[in-house]
Amino acid sequence: MRMPKRRAAPAVPSITRHGPVRQPKVEFVIACEGVSTEPEYLTACTNYYGVGAVRLRILKEKGVPLTLVRLAIDERERLMEEYRKNPEKIGYGFVVWAIFDRDEHPHFDEAIKLAIEHKILIAVSTPCFEIWPYLHYADCNAHVERDVMQARLAEIAPPYHHKNNPIVGFEDLADRVDHAERRARELERMAKENGMPYGNPTTGMHHFVRAIINNGRRQPDNG
Repeated sequence: MRMPKRRAAPAVPSITRHGPVRQPKVEFVIACEGVSTEPEYLTACTNYYGVGAVRLRILKEKGVPLTLVRLAIDERERLMEEYRKNPEKIGYGFVVWAIFDRDEHPHFDEAIKLAIEHKILIAVSTPCFEIWPYLHYADCNAHVERDVMQARLAEIAPPYHHKNNPIVGFEDLADRVDHAERRARELERMAKENGMPYGNPTTGMHHFVRAIINNGRRQPDNG
């Protein structure tokens, strides 16, 4: 009687230590209109709260809200198709966001509707992204124009300057995020009660930041 052929024993893994390798739990894919302010903030926020558990990828293409939402939809469909073909290739979850300002962009309502239909998460700021870092320091309860909001942020959070240095110092914001979240939620609540969910002033950036925190490895230290 022939004995079954034995399989070779698996190779013994190397005991050489290369340090801990942290695989991300989730990838946040972002379509945003900003060139400097938003990407710099999003990257710093993800690095600080995510601590390797969250991977950030910002799409290179820019445009108006409707363009950004379409870019986000295309990328999500590409990722879903890749996952269906080879689930093991993507060993982490992914979510796709479109982050943009209300401003006077055309087809804004169409962009919002399209994003919801295609499961694209959105963070809209009115009048502009700068209201989100501003809320870390102070309230903003009345209608405000873009240039005024940017000027106020420059006064309260130097060395930020919209033209000369459009980067917000994230280290200062990190310890104030609970204040910004509270203020943003209150603005959101009042805007919805008034039938204008993206009215001036509002921002949805607290949803993005909270998603990073919930998936990351560091909690805010608000002293």
